[in-house]
Amino acid sequence: MRAWLARALSVLLRRLSANGDGAGPRAGGAGPAAWPRACGRAVAMLAIGGGRGMNEAPSGVVRSRPSGARAGRQTPIALALWLVAAPWLDGCSVSAEVSRRPARAPQPPAPRAEVVEAPVVTLPLAPPLDDPTAELSDLAWAGDELFLLPQFPARFGAGGSLFKIRRADIERWLDGDRRGALDVTPVAFDGGGVVERIDGFQGFEALAIEGDRLYLTAESRSEGRMRAHLMRGELDVGRARAGVRADTMVELPCPGSLGNLSYEALTVYRGSVVTFYESNGHAIVSEPAALFWDELLHSFERRPMSPLEYRVTGASAADAAGRFWVTNVFWPGEKALRADDPIAAAYGRGATHARSETVERLVELRIGPGGVERTPTAPLQLALARDERTRNWEGIARLGERGFLLVADEHPTTILAFVPSEGGARPR
Repeated sequence: MRAWLARALSVLLRRLSANGDGAGPRAGGAGPAAWPRACGRAVAMLAIGGGRGMNEAPSGVVRSRPSGARAGRQTPIALALWLVAAPWLDGCSVSAEVSRRPARAPQPPAPRAEVVEAPVVTLPLAPPLDDPTAELSDLAWAGDELFLLPQFPARFGAGGSLFKIRRADIERWLDGDRRGALDVTPVAFDGGGVVERIDGFQGFEALAIEGDRLYLTAESRSEGRMRAHLMRGELDVGRARAGVRADTMVELPCPGSLGNLSYEALTVYRGSVVTFYESNGHAIVSEPAALFWDELLHSFERRPMSPLEYRVTGASAADAAGRFWVTNVFWPGEKALRADDPIAAAYGRGATHARSETVERLVELRIGPGGVERTPTAPLQLALARDERTRNWEGIARLGERGFLLVADEHPTTILAFVPSEGGARPR
């Protein structure tokens, strides 16, 4: 049997070499186009056992054709060989056919999806927040009232003040009743001696509200480095009073001491107070992370976070699935924060971003079992200001399905703005 198989393969190889090889036509051969024919003749001979096939004898040796039981035993073998070779023969035919097809011309790349930047609608504020130096740091909802956090509450009245605006007033203005500025109501604020206890205090930066409890961060600079502080307090909506307690204050570990980077964003999710360092890109930190504090601020757990270049300056409340949005800003004057931008590479740049180094966008994140990650939702780029000045967005809150409310401090001026949720682009 082994001798028979060796002879069969020898015949097949001779037929192929007589008609061309993989490198092209040979002298006296017909080239690749003749391969299927050669394959067919060789295997046919092997299958039927005739001609110069399996019974071919060496020169000078005469052999008789097998008959009877011996031939019957070889018939299934020949048939099996044919069945095994048939698909390969079909491949030969396909290869030969492909070799005769003209090369296809290179196709132009698919057009990139257009990035639609979201317009920024400035909402006028009544006194005293109409002052360009009011410096709003953050905002958060408590029911249907929007609470605004000034960076320095003590500037407003004896003891200091937060402010609130009714949701109905905001929506009425957006729906077309724009006859005047939005009324703001002072909310008495008790700092609890926090300012006096923080050496080098530079203001409150972030606000989160959970029921009748509120959480604040503050930043300071002492001993030549930036420091950040987290504290909790109480909110009495009915009496328009709020306050923090100095004995709850803890210091947040800053992974770097560059510029004035600290913790300017926080959110609350399933009993955890989640704080975010202001720069989570590889330009500043090697292992981006968020800090998950228990609600009493006794301890925290560090969990990994998707890297996000430039500044993260505010965070909205998280929904039931752990999704929330952050403000992501880059001012070209901050040379140390310059870095490749994977988000822009994946989604492209809108019209105004394509003409500027400034970045003003909203990015959706999600809190999961393994930490905080960026979702597949397209980021929302904001149409940049016509005067090309970077707006330092400091806080963000959702306005239902309509869009987002943002605040900026005094750079370039105090702003409360609305951004519709339409816009963005799919990844390229």
